[in-house]
Amino acid sequence: MTSVQWTRQHDEMAQSFRQYQRLHARGCPATQVVAVEQNWLRLLPGVLGGAEHLPESPSAADEMFAALWVSLCHPSPSVQQQGQNHLKQALDAAEDTNSPELFAVSTALHLALCSPLAIDWQAIAELCQPYTIAHPVLANLAWPETTTTPIANWWPEGLEAALQQLYTQHQADALLALADDHLTEFAILSLGLVLQLGHEAALPRLQSLADTHTETVLAAYWISGRRDATGQLLEALRIPHKAKTAARYWAHYSGQSLEWLPSMGIVGSDQKQGAEQPDAEPADQWWQQNAADGAVFWQGKPLTEASLRQALGQYWGRPMAPLWALWQFQQRKRLPDPLTQWHSDRLATLTQALGQAPQGADSASG
Repeated sequence: MTSVQWTRQHDEMAQSFRQYQRLHARGCPATQVVAVEQNWLRLLPGVLGGAEHLPESPSAADEMFAALWVSLCHPSPSVQQQGQNHLKQALDAAEDTNSPELFAVSTALHLALCSPLAIDWQAIAELCQPYTIAHPVLANLAWPETTTTPIANWWPEGLEAALQQLYTQHQADALLALADDHLTEFAILSLGLVLQLGHEAALPRLQSLADTHTETVLAAYWISGRRDATGQLLEALRIPHKAKTAARYWAHYSGQSLEWLPSMGIVGSDQKQGAEQPDAEPADQWWQQNAADGAVFWQGKPLTEASLRQALGQYWGRPMAPLWALWQFQQRKRLPDPLTQWHSDRLATLTQALGQAPQGADSASG
C-alpha cells in the first residue's frame, strides 16, 4: 500500500469518527451506527499495515481515536507502547467528561477490548487510574478480568455504593448524602430516579445543578415521571442557552418536534427577528393535557417495558442514556455505562438480562 493510499484510508477512518461523534451527540437509529462500525472494521487492516505513518503527536480527537485504536490493536509490542503514549496524551488533553478527547479514548479503548490480541491491559489500567476521579466514565469500561488494578476504587468515595443501593435496592439516602463534587453526570441523572421514588429533596438539588450540568439535569427531569419536574423541562424551552437541549429531550418526552421561530419582535411591526427559539406554545398545550405524576413518557406515550426495550434496541447515543438508567432501575441491576459501549454490547446485555432478544434487535444489528 502506498503512503497516499494509507493516508486516504486513515483520513476516512478519522472522518467516520467525526460522524460517530455527531450520531452519539444527538441520538440516532442504531443502523446508522452499525454502518460506521462496519466501515471502521473494513479500514482497520489497511491502516494497521501502515502504522508507521501514524502521527507521533495526534492533536485532534479524530486523529487521537485513529492513533489509539490502531496502535493498541497492533501486534507489535513497540507499536502498542506507542499507543499507551497516545493514551496518556489524550487523557491529559481531556478537560471534562464531555470532551471530544475523552470520547475518542473511550471509543478506542472499547474497540481494543474487543481485540483478540494479547494487550497489556494491566499497564493500560494503571495508566488510566489517576484520571478516573475526573473522568469516571473510564471505570465503566469492560476491563478484562485479568486486570488486577482495583477498579472499584476508581469512583469518588461512596459513589458506587450509593448507586448500587439506588439501583438494586431503590434506596436513595446514600446518594442524597453525597456532596455535589462527588456526583458524576450519571449520578446527577440518577437523581431523577430518586425523585421518582418520592424524595422531594432531589428536585431542588437538580435545580441547583441545572446551570453547570444542563443536559444531564434536563434528562433527569424527563425520567423522573414527576409533573413538577417535567414542567422544568418545559420552562427550559424558553431559556436561550438551554433551549436546544431542552427541545431534543422534549421531543423524546412528548413526541413533538417544535417549530423554531425568531425570538425578538420589531417595534411597530408584527415581524420578528433575532436568534430562533423553539415555539413553546404547542408544548404548553400538550403538557397541560397529558403530563401526569408517576408516568414517564417516551415519544408522547407512557413508557412501558416493551416500548423501553424497543427504544434501547432501535436507538443509540447520549440522549438514550436516561432510558438506559431507567432500565437498570426497573430491573434492579447495575450495568455498564452505555456511553462507553457499542450498541451491540447493550443489546447483548439486554438479551442476557431478559433471557430473550429485545424488540428491535433485528433492525439494530443489520
